[in-house]
Amino acid sequence: MDKDVWLYSWDDEYFASDEYESKEEAIEAAKEELKRFGEFGRLVYVGKKEEVNIPNIDAEKALERVQDRIDDEFGWYGEDWFENIHVEDILILENRISEVFKKWIDEFGYKPYWFVVTDTKEIELNEVINEGDRRSSGVDNN
Repeated sequence: MDKDVWLYSWDDEYFASDEYESKEEAIEAAKEELKRFGEFGRLVYVGKKEEVNIPNIDAEKALERVQDRIDDEFGWYGEDWFENIHVEDILILENRISEVFKKWIDEFGYKPYWFVVTDTKEIELNEVINEGDRRSSGVDNN
């Protein structure tokens, strides 16, 4: 089973942080980043990274395009070619194309380099910074 991957963002759009195994680890990392820059009280957005897949090739649309080319090249002689194809046969073709397409993506390295972020939560960092962290910020409480 794959492990969860959590990220944080300062604007709820660009999640380019390091990857963390839990939401809590991502929050801690965001707090550490803010400590380095001496800022507190900012919002951070934490979410779960989800891999995506390239959509399959739509066999029916591909066959319709083939029919368009038949129409262009041969006129009415082949105009009903697509209409004679059984739905079950289109599904078989779609499965075969998908299998070949996935192998091609793997072989040549065309896997997605993007992802989606789900379960996003907005967190006010000054609510999660404990007193020990506040003392280390350079404020003298005496």
